[in-house]
Amino acid sequence: MQEIKLAHHDDCKQKYQSHEISIFNKCDDYCDETGTLGVHDLAAIIGYGYDEEEAIKDFITKFNYAMDILKVFQNKLNAEYNSIDKVEVDYKGDIIK
Repeated sequence: MQEIKLAHHDDCKQKYQSHEISIFNKCDDYCDETGTLGVHDLAAIIGYGYDEEEAIKDFITKFNYAMDILKVFQNKLNAEYNSIDKVEVDYKGDIIK
C-alpha cells in the first residue's frame, strides 16, 4: 500500500501563515498505472468495465483502496504525526532538493 506524504512550504516571511502543510499530491508518487488512484481527489476515481456491473465493481475496488490509504493516513496523523514522511516544497508544490 502506498503511503501519503505531507508537503511543507515555508515562504520565509515569518508571518502567521508563512508555513503551509498539505497532502503532497504529485501524481508520480501516488497514482497507480492508470494515473487515477484518487487519494487526493476521490472524484478522479473511474471504474471501467465491459458493462455497468463490471464498471461499478472496478469503481468500488478502486474507491475502497483509496479509502484504506486515507484511513491509515488518518490514524498516523492523529496518533503519530512524526512518523509521516514529509517533503519540503516550493510555492508551486515541487520538491525542493
